[in-house]
Amino acid sequence: MRAVFKMKWGASMVGWRDEYSVGIPLIDEQHKNMFKMCNELIEILKNEKEVSFESIVGIIVELKKYTKYHFEQEELLMAKYQYSDIEEHKREHTKFVAELDNIKFGDIETEQLRVVKELVNHTTSWIIKHILSSDFKYSELISKSLDGGKMLDR
Repeated sequence: MRAVFKMKWGASMVGWRDEYSVGIPLIDEQHKNMFKMCNELIEILKNEKEVSFESIVGIIVELKKYTKYHFEQEELLMAKYQYSDIEEHKREHTKFVAELDNIKFGDIETEQLRVVKELVNHTTSWIIKHILSSDFKYSELISKSLDGGKMLDR
């Protein structure tokens, strides 16, 4: 059993805004879920309760897995609807996944607050920037081809 931590962080929760919607219900829900996972980390650190190393690592591992799943789903949609800039978008995804894969869990044990704060700040900033800059580029093409959030067969 690893260390149990007790610390407090005064960060605010990451809220979903309508301006983040790409108009594709499946993708919007996945983005909201990524925000929710970041909020789980914030909530752990905001409260003055004991938190196990395993709890924090579990959320981070789940965030990494879900991010990879989400990127795969986005890339499948982009391929299906022949988004012209798919390769650049995939490179952005690959770079971010590499950043998540480089998280050193040993650092969480020794410097929990710093590492988790940096992860939450970087991840939420990256997601918002990526949605508003990169995801919006493909959203119009795909959302035109959707009916009530379901993909139309072509």
